[in-house]
Amino acid sequence: MKRRVALLAVTAVGFLALTSLPANAMGSGNPYQDAQVGLNYVVYQPSFTAGLSLKKFGMHTCGVGKDEALNVNYGSGKHNFLLTESSINNICPMNMMLIRGATRTVVTKPGAGNLTATQVVIISVGIERAQLNVIFSHLVPRYTASGSKVVAPILVDPTVVTNASVQLTNVVVFTVPDPENWKATVADPTIVSFTPGGNQGTYTTNPGLKPLKKGSTVVTLDHNGTLIAFTVTVY
Repeated sequence: MKRRVALLAVTAVGFLALTSLPANAMGSGNPYQDAQVGLNYVVYQPSFTAGLSLKKFGMHTCGVGKDEALNVNYGSGKHNFLLTESSINNICPMNMMLIRGATRTVVTKPGAGNLTATQVVIISVGIERAQLNVIFSHLVPRYTASGSKVVAPILVDPTVVTNASVQLTNVVVFTVPDPENWKATVADPTIVSFTPGGNQGTYTTNPGLKPLKKGSTVVTLDHNGTLIAFTVTVY
């Protein structure tokens, strides 16, 4: 359920202090995937971010012996949003934060397996309601219940992480701004193929990689002339 509330002055979203990830949650290169380790609620990662880049990723405590909550910033200045997530059994005070000139939107996302449902809050500035709806409809769970036939895609920001491992039956999705302006050259096109992103009429897709066979190759991403060497391993 979504709701909007009156907003009070606190601070700008882009200047919120963030804590670092706990030591037991590091390893995969995807901070959302790392954060899922040890938490008792499902972590959700946006595959659409309204063209805004990840700026800061952190977690904050929500009480002694309680699960930590996610605290993530995208964008800056006149276009940005703060994403917070916590268990519906332990909703953090930060999820209730009110910021002048911003819109606060709240949804509850389902749990999975033994993990509880999640309260997801986005405090946004300069983002249209239609884009907020797309962000919420493209939240990807970082946990897949045992025996589930649904496999969450590997979501990667190539400006932060320059390598990934992916199963042959899965895909890599690049969470990037202006997705229509990304191109790629695959060193070994027999291992993966590049799928361009962009406007599909009623929605926007992100660029990505589709595995073709097991192996490793370098994919040179091109964003308006800026090149990024990305290594992908298919297993």
